[in-house]
Amino acid sequence: MAFVLNQENDMKVIYETAKKVYAHEMTTAEAVDQLLNKTDASEASLKMYFNIYACMRKGKTYKMGTSEQFTQYLLERILQDAGVRAFELA
Repeated sequence: MAFVLNQENDMKVIYETAKKVYAHEMTTAEAVDQLLNKTDASEASLKMYFNIYACMRKGKTYKMGTSEQFTQYLLERILQDAGVRAFELA
């Protein structure tokens, strides 16, 4: 069965790590290694979530699938953490 990202604890840890990858504070490989023990998401799913976050921050369209809950979570946290301009881009 595929991993469905709908638990807030998973969303939080993935979001916080995606921010670090986006800011070049850690590599994608380091981030995946760190999260594999903290969530049931696969390596491929984690990379996809990091990419979705990066696309949102850059204002790019993405076609990867994720839960509606995670999309909403990302938008709310981007607004909260990075402000209105970043939210509008996302």
